[in-house]
Amino acid sequence: MSIAIFSLRATTRKSIADVTRRRGRTILVVLGILIGILGLTSINVAGDAINSAFAYTSNTSASPDISFSVLSVNPTVAPTLATVPNVQTVQIDTLYQTRWHVTAAPGHVNINIVGYQDFQQVKLNPFQLTSGRFPGNGEIVMETSDRQQQSVAVGGTVTIDTPHGPEQLQNVSIREVT
Repeated sequence: MSIAIFSLRATTRKSIADVTRRRGRTILVVLGILIGILGLTSINVAGDAINSAFAYTSNTSASPDISFSVLSVNPTVAPTLATVPNVQTVQIDTLYQTRWHVTAAPGHVNINIVGYQDFQQVKLNPFQLTSGRFPGNGEIVMETSDRQQQSVAVGGTVTIDTPHGPEQLQNVSIREVT
């Protein structure tokens, strides 16, 4: 029993001597520990920032729980639908699926064009204009992600297919999906 106490005291004395006499080594060990803690803290802070940014871009608070696709709808139906229990928001929009003529092969990509009666009163799937203005007849707002397909700029034109042949729409704005 006395041998274990004696070895512990010698180990303790040696540890204290190493810390006090070998200052360079002590400083390097302390710096290594501090840099390790700083690195882990930085990783956690960056991870939290990335998670917050992802949560912001994936905000589904203004996304519909249910939607109906019909050939046509009378806009006067909206107030009736709004009176149904459990319905909080009603929005009628028009979805036009067509092809966008691009310069890259095969020369076109599928595109969905959404039309609203009032662009300033979009309640579901809202968006922000990053430049330009809301469109009128013969005009279109392109998304920032459309630049991956082809360069789009405010003031340029976009050619789409219609039942009456190709149609050119003037791009009046760029939008950011929120």
